[in-house]
Amino acid sequence: MKWKLISNPFSTVHVFHLMEANAIKEVLRYNPLQQSARITCMGKQRLFFIEQVSSRNNHFAFKNEYGFDIGRLSIENFHAEGGTIEIEEKKFHYRLFTNSVSELVIYEHDHVQPLVTCSFIKGPGSVSHNKKESIHEYASLLLGLCWYLFNPSFSENNIDYKPALSLA
Repeated sequence: MKWKLISNPFSTVHVFHLMEANAIKEVLRYNPLQQSARITCMGKQRLFFIEQVSSRNNHFAFKNEYGFDIGRLSIENFHAEGGTIEIEEKKFHYRLFTNSVSELVIYEHDHVQPLVTCSFIKGPGSVSHNKKESIHEYASLLLGLCWYLFNPSFSENNIDYKPALSLA
């Protein structure tokens, strides 16, 4: 699986496809002006807002289209590039490893066995959790990934495998 940027990186809405074997599994439309993510998956569409809760860029709340909290993202350490994400009472830890290709790894509580690995290809306009201009986009991609993989309403996507993902 991989995240693929479909739109121009400089357009007003950034469109990403979550691809698996040339099939689109999820579409994420991120609007930087509204700090919103519109996610379409399995014929269902949802709208989420990413709100910064603290002034130091390290805590964010995810709200649904009705304004209710559905989760949060905490960046615990900018140097280690890790933190926690909670979606509908499920808590996961993540870490972003930066090499020639950045790799996002999501863990459950043990930090030993990864649930998901997502590769981000570096380049102009690449997302990061510590660049002010892309942190909300980074949060929306993390939300979209978790929403697809761990949402109970998508029973066929229950995570009992460890997919490799990449952002191309």
